[in-house]
Amino acid sequence: MSLIPVAPTLGSLFVQSWQIYRAHLFPLLGLTLVLLVPALLLSLSGVDQGESVVFFLLMRLLEAGATLGLLSLLFTGVFPTGKILRRLGSRAVLRPLHVGILQYLLTILGFYGLMAPTPLNVVLVTLWLSSFVFLTIAQPVCVIEELRGLPALVRSFQLTRNRLKRAFGVVVVAMILQLLLFIVLLQLFLPEINFSALLQTDPMAADGEDLVKLLGSAETQAALRWTQYLTALIFYPYASILTVLLYFDLARDEAVCSQDRLQALAVHHFEIPAEYFEDPEKKAEETADKVTIREIGTEDKP
Repeated sequence: MSLIPVAPTLGSLFVQSWQIYRAHLFPLLGLTLVLLVPALLLSLSGVDQGESVVFFLLMRLLEAGATLGLLSLLFTGVFPTGKILRRLGSRAVLRPLHVGILQYLLTILGFYGLMAPTPLNVVLVTLWLSSFVFLTIAQPVCVIEELRGLPALVRSFQLTRNRLKRAFGVVVVAMILQLLLFIVLLQLFLPEINFSALLQTDPMAADGEDLVKLLGSAETQAALRWTQYLTALIFYPYASILTVLLYFDLARDEAVCSQDRLQALAVHHFEIPAEYFEDPEKKAEETADKVTIREIGTEDKP
């Protein structure tokens, strides 16, 4: 058995991610909401710098949690939000947190690269932008292959480099979808902003000055904050599932994705009784109405 079809298309990864997201919407939203709360509280208290760091790291932990959730889905048909949170609240969180910190440092590198002199700024910004593609599956690598820190980043680079076109396509399309959702939600909070005219406005003109004042107002900043968090709550669970499926697509022919290996990981993380695997039809009726990886993925070949 594999987690996805033998030869998935780019579109099929998005479709499968949507099916899993829709079928397990509330557990995914619950996991995301719990992880967002600390960053939101920091934002509401005015700790902007600390909030951005916490937000970034918690969304990386969401990717790790989604990886654990898909492991459970594969063998039980259940997305166990409570058990995932307990795992993320234990020492098991140190490995994905370490990887997330390194990913954040690359983000800081890109920010400072914008202010660096040429040609150093070109090099730093290129490294930063390329990390969105090459390191996009770092958290699934960390969880499934049990790699910590730099080795997880290197492994993610190796997998995405081998199938760069597929990884690049997934990342770019996902970013476009996220941007569209952000604009739609922001329009609900700020209906007075005409986004089509915004792209044509000269900041030095009178209209541009009014727009700058509007964007700098406290009301607009609050709208941007809530739009950011609503976008994260709605889209990030889907993007995390997509990231995990991309990992299994890129690594599907390797031993780390074998049935026995994944089963051992599921037992380790969720303490699934060994006898559960002796009856493959167990709880079939309980999960018949759920779209699990087994259903959308692929049955065993005879």
